[in-house]
Amino acid sequence: MEKKRLRIALFGSLPPPIGGTSISFDHLVTFLKRHEDIEPLVVNTSWERAQGIKGLFRLITVLRDICTATVRADVVSLHVCTSSLPSLGLFVLCLTRFCRKPFILRKFGGTNYWERGNFFGSLSHFVVRHADLYLAQTVQLVNLATGMGISHVEWYPTSRPMQISSVQVTLQPKSCRRFVFLGQIKKTKGIMEIIRAGERFCENDEIAVDVFGPMDFDIAEDVFFGLKKVRYCGVVKSDNVDQMLSRYDALLLPSYHPGEGYPGVVLEAYGAGLPVICTRWQALPEIVNENSGILIEPKNPDALYAAMKSLVGDDETYSRLRVGVSGTRGAFSSEYWTGYFVNLCRKLSEKKVEILAKVM
Repeated sequence: MEKKRLRIALFGSLPPPIGGTSISFDHLVTFLKRHEDIEPLVVNTSWERAQGIKGLFRLITVLRDICTATVRADVVSLHVCTSSLPSLGLFVLCLTRFCRKPFILRKFGGTNYWERGNFFGSLSHFVVRHADLYLAQTVQLVNLATGMGISHVEWYPTSRPMQISSVQVTLQPKSCRRFVFLGQIKKTKGIMEIIRAGERFCENDEIAVDVFGPMDFDIAEDVFFGLKKVRYCGVVKSDNVDQMLSRYDALLLPSYHPGEGYPGVVLEAYGAGLPVICTRWQALPEIVNENSGILIEPKNPDALYAAMKSLVGDDETYSRLRVGVSGTRGAFSSEYWTGYFVNLCRKLSEKKVEILAKVM
């Protein structure tokens, strides 16, 4: 028997601007469009942060489109970061209750919404508690929600497309010489630690440390001037990330960023067959372990240098980690998690139909 075509409303931020949240939402939308039994009703909730009338009209248009999609949908899903829970989250919750539509709330990032304070934390908790399903990005957040009495919570991690060819690359003999960082150029991402560790390698060492990402934060480009091993290489277009990463041997992410969840760049590195050196920070150890990388303490350039040196000087360890990456990558495949999302939507839709039938 052929399945009914399911209409899923998807509200979230699409690029531009490019960020982990917008890229993750874009991947979900892209893969859903490949399902013939799904009709995605997509509303891009990002709007220009313009002053005055322009920004107001854009906001009104977004809210109107959300209302239209909700009326048409069988299931409604909102994909947001923590800061949007008490505003957009509350709006969509009230709308879905009025329209009697199942509501899936997917929260990006590793932050706990209670940390925002009493008022905003309480509003966020209200939204999470009254959603039909809460999808949390990390196991840590799932446990927090369960401890607060929220039983309708599921683990739904960041995912990325995983190319089969990358698995084969990881099995080829290779040495580690080229390190890469990809992300926002800010102190909490460990940029200064990367510079201090990378510059400790001797000038004769055939080691390169390249840094990619936007610079509009708390670090200026001149910190890279005069360096011998670490260089700033600009911003990479999202379409070129896979090709760029394939030129490197390992990813560096010595982050202590407060909002760190499951960084998409780690999964992109796995897709390219790269081991990861990152910090024991928040949920990072949930996706990087001794099989796929090296964990170090935050704010510790000495530990970062030691980890980098161990990969450079030990081809056997490096090869073992690359094989480990090939076994880890499938757990974060966009293909798998899109299918999982579709199954969740179908179950909620069928459950709602059964409830309405009993009421009638």
